[in-house]
Amino acid sequence: MRTWRSFARLLEGSRRLLALSVGVAAVQSLSLVPFGLLVRHVFDSVIPHRDKGQLVLLGALLLVLYLVAAGLGLFSRYVVLTATKRAVDRLRNDVIARMRTLPRAWLDRTDLGSLHSTVVEDSQRVDVMANAVLGQVLPAMVVSAALLGSLVFIDLRLLLVLLAVIPVLLVVSRLLAERVRRLARKFQGSFDTFSSRVLRNLRMVTTIRAQVAESTELAAGAAEIDELSRDGVRMAWLAQAQAVMQGATSAIAGMLVLVLGGLAVISHKLSTGDLLSFFTVLALVRGQATVAVSFFPQIVVGREALARLARLLAIEEPQPYAGRRRIEFSGALSVEDVSFGYGATPVLHELSLTIEPGEHVALKGPNGMGKSTLVALMLGLYRPDAGKLLADGAPYDELDVRDLRRSMGVLLQDPILFRGSVRDNIAYGARAAGDEDVAAAARTATADEVIDQLPHGYLTEVGDDGGQLSSGQRQRIALARALMGRPPLLILDEPTSHLDEPTTVRLTQNLAALPWEPAVLLITHDPLVATSAGRILEMRDGRLVADTASRELAPQA
Repeated sequence: MRTWRSFARLLEGSRRLLALSVGVAAVQSLSLVPFGLLVRHVFDSVIPHRDKGQLVLLGALLLVLYLVAAGLGLFSRYVVLTATKRAVDRLRNDVIARMRTLPRAWLDRTDLGSLHSTVVEDSQRVDVMANAVLGQVLPAMVVSAALLGSLVFIDLRLLLVLLAVIPVLLVVSRLLAERVRRLARKFQGSFDTFSSRVLRNLRMVTTIRAQVAESTELAAGAAEIDELSRDGVRMAWLAQAQAVMQGATSAIAGMLVLVLGGLAVISHKLSTGDLLSFFTVLALVRGQATVAVSFFPQIVVGREALARLARLLAIEEPQPYAGRRRIEFSGALSVEDVSFGYGATPVLHELSLTIEPGEHVALKGPNGMGKSTLVALMLGLYRPDAGKLLADGAPYDELDVRDLRRSMGVLLQDPILFRGSVRDNIAYGARAAGDEDVAAAARTATADEVIDQLPHGYLTEVGDDGGQLSSGQRQRIALARALMGRPPLLILDEPTSHLDEPTTVRLTQNLAALPWEPAVLLITHDPLVATSAGRILEMRDGRLVADTASRELAPQA
């Protein structure tokens, strides 16, 4: 029931459209109600009296009624599609918004392939289920109810026989529904595994080829595909078995009506027209029931998908910081006695440093010593286990950290470019950026010379993850993006790792001459870059062990 309540909430913004669709379905059912009565009149009166003109007229009327019902059904489907698409759009937006608010620590411990499958595939399954329930099953139930009601005017006894079968249908459905749900969960798990591998293989295609691991990945993927196929076959077979059992139950009901109705005709308690009209309406009801039953698998799978999305939306993972204060950030940043680790693995130990406005500081040290982790803490992506961070003397706990990030230009160690043009990537996040702003940032980042050599300059498409560019080109474009908006603090993680020495010299000169004089933190292994800064800090084993500005900082115990 909780899942169906979630479904009802999902549709709250589309109630008027859904009410319209139900009203249309009701009118559709009314257009079919006269069918049985007209058929009875044809066989009991028109045909015995050999009234050909009236027979043709009634035949035409039956055709018109059927076409009207079909047209109303089509319009009802359109209304439902409009309502459900809007509802699913809201669901997708809510899920994406929730993902963006989940803390980085939660994402670190989550299988992103499964998460991708949940967001993309499960939202599509909910879409299919919503259309099935509201566009097919609900109208079919409304029409069937009206048709069954019309049978009261033909023969109440046969209707009672027919209604006696309904509890059997419900029992059969209930017995199979839980089994189908279990198989649906297993199928979705297998699909998540398959989706994760496909996503991973696409992102690791170069590594896989470099390691000549194609056969290994293919064998592992084949096993997962085989498991997915088996789960899919089991679920589809059970759904078909359910349909066959429902059909058999309906056939038994039809045979009972035939036998009992035939006996009534023989004993002159029922006319042939009554029996034929009853069967005509019964055929219409069975057609509606067949429609409803055929969507049973989609409804079960969609229900499970909605439950998974509801669990994702209900995740309670607090952000590292919840402050709301906004400041005019000058670039001053302090780290005070900060310790941090990923789970049980310590990375930083009682680390303290200060960056003043306009100051250029280089941070160096061996790989794996916590430099990139320190960047993540400065961005407020994680909360330290101990100690605190301050911006312009204000603790992060008080600040709107998301707003603070707008005042930071960041180049990550592994810069990411998205599918789009060079210009789109440089201007990403800077909504009001003009072409001159983009070109100025590119010149400072020494990216202009490589952009000018691209086939379409700033309009050149970079491909997924910047795959159409070299590592150096990606790095320079990402650095230009960090410079957009003239942030008062620049945090540049290995900004020259893919640059030659002459380009590195030009870049350090450009950074030193920035007209808005930002504070700059350069995380680097390059001595040339380090010596361009006013202070050089050195990290080892997650501790700050040297500061060439004071030369008095002893290694921390």
